[in-house]
Amino acid sequence: MSSSAASASSMVRGHSDPEKAALELANSLEKSLRGRPPTFILWFAKGYGGQKTEILGSTLAEYNARRGYSAVVVGSSSEGGVIGGGEEAQEEQHAL
Repeated sequence: MSSSAASASSMVRGHSDPEKAALELANSLEKSLRGRPPTFILWFAKGYGGQKTEILGSTLAEYNARRGYSAVVVGSSSEGGVIGGGEEAQEEQHAL
């Protein structure tokens, strides 16, 4: 039995605008998934506190909904650092 499950990981650095960062991340993940719809998106953000964190999550959810995907989107913020796309970001002010 073959599985169509796929996974992808990506890192976006340096965008203080949470909407721009989320859209760049979504585009990167979509390319990595090669047309497969995501079922679950787990994101971690550094440097986006308070309302900016909400913008990240809602932008990712809206991006997926516009494409007809029904992925569950869950995220969290961190001030210590984040990992994605095989990279670690600790020193950057903003990373997703």
